[in-house]
Amino acid sequence: MKNLTLGLLTACLAFGCTEDKAIDESDDNFDAEGSGDADADADADADADADADADADSDAAFVPVAIGLEFNGIWDEETQTLNDYVFPAELTDDGEAFAASAHVLVTLATAAYFSADTDAEKEGEYCEWISWFGGAVVGGEITPPTPYTMNAQEFDWEDGVGGSGVTAETWEGAAWEGGLLINEGSMDERCADWEGADYNLFHGMHYGVGFGDLSSEMTARLEETDWWDDEVDAYTYFTMYTAMNHPNDESALGYDFVGYDFSTGYYVSVDEDECVEVEDEDGAVASVVCGQFEVEPTEDGSGMMYKAADFREDMGERYAFVSGSAWWYEDFPNLDLTQLTEGFEFDGAEEE
Repeated sequence: MKNLTLGLLTACLAFGCTEDKAIDESDDNFDAEGSGDADADADADADADADADADADSDAAFVPVAIGLEFNGIWDEETQTLNDYVFPAELTDDGEAFAASAHVLVTLATAAYFSADTDAEKEGEYCEWISWFGGAVVGGEITPPTPYTMNAQEFDWEDGVGGSGVTAETWEGAAWEGGLLINEGSMDERCADWEGADYNLFHGMHYGVGFGDLSSEMTARLEETDWWDDEVDAYTYFTMYTAMNHPNDESALGYDFVGYDFSTGYYVSVDEDECVEVEDEDGAVASVVCGQFEVEPTEDGSGMMYKAADFREDMGERYAFVSGSAWWYEDFPNLDLTQLTEGFEFDGAEEE
């Protein structure tokens, strides 16, 4: 079994996954400015992230060629919802647990990113931000993602474009459609180096995610590794099918919305009874978030890792934290960036 350590958690701390998800209709458009801290609890981590970005040449061109999407949040099968979660105290500097929002980590990467062998070589070759996943934006408020029946297919991993012709199935009731709303304060400084970029192309991006058994390609690759355990890992790892708009001249819409096996998901144990109060600007309790993902020491004791759960248990009432990991970053030539937001209801999205 592979130790799945907590890379995403650092991102959550650095980017601030706890901000109010209300949308100001008067400020639907924005420019990437690489703003600093997005959350008061994340100052130290945000500073470290900014320092790392500063090591790259700030004047160097940033030319991304692909996009990766990774969902993270609690899956409540009984209510068919994707929920916010509690970030455990043992992973925070101040020893206090905090409420975190379900989100999608969006990564834009350059061609050099994919040939890099080390983290140091990848530095400066990507930028990231957090996006909220909502069903629609109505009256300035994000509604929950909408359950739907996903058209899921296995990706053509050989040609690197489109489907292989193999139809896939998501678990019953485990697919959602909506759009991604950028948390502007979470954007890497590197994002500002994409000359002439219009990040509104990604603000309101039509997005779908569905959970299902590992696809044939993912199963084959994972079984070839030296750490794979058929008795454990096969019921902790699953496929996150990812849908985004792809140009399609045969469609009346001009695009299709197929979910491909672009990401794996990791199924993590949750303590449902751990809750955190969320206060508003006046210090009053605005909401209560419950469900803390569980962690345990790595096998060598050098750090912490997610505590894996078994998705065969409690069928029909499954409740787990799910963490996505992108295997495929979709190439921009396979997309029409001007189409990405079509199909998502975003009132005022294109009005000043």
